[in-house]
Amino acid sequence: MGAGKSGDGMAAAVTGWFGLSRRLGRLAQSEWLEWSRRAQRSDHHNRTDHPNQPDHPNQLGRMTGAKESALSVSFAVADGTESAKTATVSAANPTQNGLSSIIGTTLAHAFHRHWRIIIFTLYLAITALLMVLHEPWFDEAQSWLIARDASFHDILLVRPHYEGHPPLWWLMLSIPAKLGVPYEIGLKSVQLVCAAIMAWLLVFRSPFPPLAVGLLPFTYFMCFQYGVTSRPYALMCAAIFLTADCWKAVTRSRGV
Repeated sequence: MGAGKSGDGMAAAVTGWFGLSRRLGRLAQSEWLEWSRRAQRSDHHNRTDHPNQPDHPNQLGRMTGAKESALSVSFAVADGTESAKTATVSAANPTQNGLSSIIGTTLAHAFHRHWRIIIFTLYLAITALLMVLHEPWFDEAQSWLIARDASFHDILLVRPHYEGHPPLWWLMLSIPAKLGVPYEIGLKSVQLVCAAIMAWLLVFRSPFPPLAVGLLPFTYFMCFQYGVTSRPYALMCAAIFLTADCWKAVTRSRGV
């Protein structure tokens, strides 16, 4: 029974498929006949309007016109699609533009308020990075050895007679040196502290215009010679800047 039902269903499916194919064939035949009639009418009108022209140019003109019409329709559809996309993007852009404007305004306002802190932090970061890549020279190591091995009596009264550095530099280095801090870590840490004091006085206390304050810390001497190399240059610059700042405060208080 099951096999009989399955065979009947298969026969019904095949019959339905052939019936559908027959209808589609009739529909295609009727469309083809209708298109042929329209083509004959168009050919007749063309011959009536232009009796002296051969058939082939008329056919070529009809084909060219049909192609141009199809291309025009395609371009129109494409233009409509692009217009829709543009309209969609334009409709979505106000939110994005508003968010970008808010972010840009916030960043600009934050930089305007904290630009000195940003420059100071950037200077310390660049100086610390260059310190990691810099190998101390002979005179830098000489100061560390004096601070580590000499007594405080020699540092204050003996070494200054034939060494080029002032005693304050050795005294500052003697703190990590005599505590057993590794050579480069102790030497560069003291130098970074001196460079930070120098940069802080220059960025936050100097009377220079903002452009000069933003550029001076990153010049060759301020960044490398006074900031990276472990010498008392940064200490002396900090002392000069501090003296100038105190002098300015005194003259203001006296009304000069």
